Amino acid sequence: MADRIILCSGCGTKNRVQGSCKGVPKCGKCGKQLYTSASTGIHISGKTIVGAVAVVGLVVFLASQSIDSGIESSSLSQTAETSSGSTQTAEPVFSAPPVSIVPGVKSGPRSQGLAPLGIKTSPGYGYFIKLVNQYGQTEMTIFVWGGQYFETLVPLGRYEMKYASGKTWYGAQHLFGPDTAYSKAETLFYFTQTAHGYNGYTVELIRQAGGNLPTKNINPSAF
Repeated sequence: MADRIILCSGCGTKNRVQGSCKGVPKCGKCGKQLYTSASTGIHISGKTIVGAVAVVGLVVFLASQSIDSGIESSSLSQTAETSSGSTQTAEPVFSAPPVSIVPGVKSGPRSQGLAPLGIKTSPGYGYFIKLVNQYGQTEMTIFVWGGQYFETLVPLGRYEMKYASGKTWYGAQHLFGPDTAYSKAETLFYFTQTAHGYNGYTVELIRQAGGNLPTKNINPSAF
């Protein structure tokens, strides 16, 4: 079993837990029990969501150009004359620098996470995931690099899942650059409490035959 990165619900520290770990792991910083899907008192309903992720095939970025004025090339528009003498405006060249990022979660202030959510990904891409609540507000964002398993706790409620994917991260403004693929799961996710604990999900963002998670591409403005 692959190593997992689990966010401590007490202090927010990211803990790497080996797949061979026995028993209930604890946070290396504050000592609080890490509520994983295998932990005592946590029940997963058995809903493993698998399916095709809309990822880009080839990601090509244009090289930035240096200019004497010191203005970044991404802020310029170039013009070219046509045979008729008219001009056409070229698209600005994308030249934002890559940004370093580690897997993690950013939660809203509404409530503490209770129900488990596991994310499995295939190697080669990064995934920026949004959980949007029933009021249209982003409750939580999750970043996972491909090939990793990430697990966290989600506040109870109903959510839709949107995600952006790509190979190189350029920060919250540009995400994965001009070739970012934007997708949305057409299944709603219900995180609930039962007499035995909490119901959550394991979501496999891996393209595979027989997947049960229908997805569709969306416009960047809908992300």
